[in-house]
Parts: sequence; structure tokens; C-alpha cells
Amino acid sequence: MKKVLLIVMSFILIWGLMACDKGNDKTYTFKGKVVEMYMNNLIVEPLENEDIRRSADKIQVWIGQTPTFHPPIFPEGTLVEIEYDGNVAETYPVQINAITLRTIDEEGNDVIPPISQMESNKITIKNGKNDYDSINVGRIESFIENSKNGNDDEIEVTQYTIEGDPIITTVRYNGTDGTFQTIRDTTQDKFGAPEIIKKEYDNSYRAVLSGEVLSKDGAERSYYAFQLVSEEETVDICMFNY
Repeated sequence: MKKVLLIVMSFILIWGLMACDKGNDKTYTFKGKVVEMYMNNLIVEPLENEDIRRSADKIQVWIGQTPTFHPPIFPEGTLVEIEYDGNVAETYPVQINAITLRTIDEEGNDVIPPISQMESNKITIKNGKNDYDSINVGRIESFIENSKNGNDDEIEVTQYTIEGDPIITTVRYNGTDGTFQTIRDTTQDKFGAPEIIKKEYDNSYRAVLSGEVLSKDGAERSYYAFQLVSEEETVDICMFNY
């Protein structure tokens, strides 16, 4: 009898521990609208009927650790459903790490917009006190992917000088012959040489995004360089950090 009781008590204990472990795996979801897109995070505004909106009108959603998702570009206004582990960093905007993310329509159904409708080719790089002001830098990755797959593509990268003047670089890829063209426009730079410089690069070049993560004072920052690279030359298009 004692042995039976011991077995029953052991079972109850094990079941309780399993229940506790399962509770630790609980996740949460909410629906929202994309306000801004960056390299590896989105600023999302929760929809009016979502519980999380009571404590946050904007949420910075880190997506770098999520599995591959589609589409890779989330233009302003895209509706998304986000799953996260419940941990919220009390900053402004508050921050969470997405476990999964999907694009939805107004009824909550899965939707994948056509590439032509979802991708803007305009990218803004603002390296300064607040590097998160940079806009749509994730578009660089899709440009690189298109060049690997032989698909025509074009992006326009705007960077600002210390004085606040824009320098605009257009990068074009020709999928037919595998060549690149860059057009650098400095005509709005009041303290530089106002000119437009066009350069051609043959099919020995490839578009790459290189980078590294550095730690300083306990915080990590990622430094990226968008480049055209051949065996003889590396051409820097733009650099940015997070």
C-alpha cells in the first residue's frame, strides 16, 4: 500500500513539474500595423482592440531571431500578427522579441502582397545620435537577393552629411548581363563638390552586405557595409549601424 501511495505521489509531483514547465513556454500574440521598418526590427502600432495597446501605443519588434518569413519587406501600413514570449522591455517604444510573424488582411487571414506592391526602392541612412531613424534598410537585402537570382532591380540610398545635406546613390542591377550601375548625386551637398557621377561594373562584381557585431560598455552594436565586390576591388555603397 505504501509503495502504491509513493508511486501515486511521485506521478502527481512529476505531472506538476511538467505543468509548470509548460506554463513557462506560454506565448502571446497581437495584431498591429507597421509604422516603420528597419534592418532587423519593426515599429508596430497595436490595433485598437488589442490588450497590449492599453500599455503601449508603439512597439519595437525585433525580428532577427525569427524563422524565415515572407514577405521580407514590410512597408508602412502592413498588417501583421506577432507572437512573442511575454517579455517586454519598458522603454519607449517598448521592445519585444518576435518568435513568429505573419502578414494578415483586415480579417486576420494570411496574405502575401505581390513584390511590386510591397517593396519601396527608397532607403534612408541616418547615422547619428539615433541610428534607428534609418528607414527601409532591409530593402538592401532583397536587392542583393535579386542580384543573386538574376532579377532586375534598383534602389536609391539617401545618406546625410554632418551638416544635414542629402547625398543620393542609385544602384541598378541588370539581370540580363549581370552588370551593375551606380549614380552618385552630390548636387545638394552645400559643402562638397556638386556633381553626378555614373559608374559601370561588369558581371565580375557581386552585391554583398558585410558586417560585424561589436560590444562596448555591455551593449552590442552591429556595423554593416553594403558593397559591390570583385576579386580586384571593393566598392562601398553605404555604411550603417545598429
